[in-house]
Amino acid sequence: MSLVSFATVVVTVQRPAVVNDHGAEVPDYTDLTPIAVPGCVVQPTTTAEDLDDRDQTVTGRLVHAPRHADIRRLDLVSLPGEAGLWRVVGEPAPWDSPLGGLSHLQINLERWTEGVS
Repeated sequence: MSLVSFATVVVTVQRPAVVNDHGAEVPDYTDLTPIAVPGCVVQPTTTAEDLDDRDQTVTGRLVHAPRHADIRRLDLVSLPGEAGLWRVVGEPAPWDSPLGGLSHLQINLERWTEGVS
């Protein structure tokens, strides 16, 4: 069920495989499994530039997904109409409304891009 009637965006989670690296489980970003998550709202958040040593930009997005969407902190996310992959920042945060109709999962994303100096 969608968060609200305007929650029409389908984001695609790119889940990394987990491999054993000398006894530690680490994500393998060369082996991604796509998982479609319908019923989302995507909003812009921040953009910052660092021009001191090189031309780079960090851009943020906020995704409101259905409350029980399977999105994790090590996932990457692709957004429709946006190039590249976005990194999940921190743990996705569940928000529960008293009546359940507006319960959702809040996911902060960021993407770093570099230009030519």
